[in-house]
Amino acid sequence: MKTHIETQTRRGEACGNKIYRWKADSELTEVERNDPNTILLDLKDYQEGSNKTHGFFSTMPPEDIFSQLTQKMSNISQQFVVSDNIWKVNFECKK
Repeated sequence: MKTHIETQTRRGEACGNKIYRWKADSELTEVERNDPNTILLDLKDYQEGSNKTHGFFSTMPPEDIFSQLTQKMSNISQQFVVSDNIWKVNFECKK
């Protein structure tokens, strides 16, 4: 049976001149996989009981979460860096 993520319409999320896509997306074409501006990102496996305070797991497509998060951060001029191998956004907050 497909997971919720696998049943959603897939699309890349552009950030700057790069397009971020889920590496396991079955709809990715060979052209998209070989595009130098396309960054293919993996999902981490869920670890029950993990003691991480700054991460979360969701059944929503990663591109949707990524889009909303980076758009909001850009709107408020928050600097951030996107990982090149997993769905991870790093940023620093100061009071």
